[in-house]
Amino acid sequence: MRTILEGLAARYRQVLESLETLVGQRVKVIHIVGGGSRNQVLNQFVADSTGRKVIAGPTEATAIGNILVQAMASGALIRRGGLEDTIGFSIGKIPTTLPPEIVAGHFEGLGFDYSNEMYTGSLKLDGLSRRLDASLGPARYLQVSFAFLTKGFGYAPPIPSRYQEIGFEVGLNFPAILRGVGVSNETWWGDLLLRTFTFLRIPYTQVGAYYNLKNHRWYGPGAPYHYE
Repeated sequence: MRTILEGLAARYRQVLESLETLVGQRVKVIHIVGGGSRNQVLNQFVADSTGRKVIAGPTEATAIGNILVQAMASGALIRRGGLEDTIGFSIGKIPTTLPPEIVAGHFEGLGFDYSNEMYTGSLKLDGLSRRLDASLGPARYLQVSFAFLTKGFGYAPPIPSRYQEIGFEVGLNFPAILRGVGVSNETWWGDLLLRTFTFLRIPYTQVGAYYNLKNHRWYGPGAPYHYE
């Protein structure tokens, strides 16, 4: 096993040197993401072989990347089918009480790469009501979402407080609200506002129930920011 890991580290060094020659710049830090970042022996071999600082994590990078790629592809299909007012995907930050200097850094015993992201896929009642020719009243400004979140410090070393949750939530549909007060995508600022609030998830504007994949408990209704 040691021979395999040393061979991988040597290959990393060869590829790194080729990239540096190609771009004419020296790479100071190597980021290893995905499930392989949990192998601390490999991470150390890469650091020793390349002489560079190695930052490990997040291990969810593969899953998150797949989510984003699928969201982009789905977004193209949604736009092509004219369903932007009915189906949407968004990303947002989960609020944290930690100061920025801790979230952005590396601390002994905590590890690298503090993550606090949430990804949602939403069914917007405004567009759905029009397609069903139904009157929902003020409820048309709501959306129902499936959510995935990851929160905590990284993997070098791994610590038990990092966790992921999945859940369902009901929240405000800000693009529908903006259109309701007369904002239109026919102006540059209106289009910018609508696109921004379509893509970004705004904290504290949803309520839901969330299943913690770490301790296998449900939380809610409320904000998905709990861990015990």
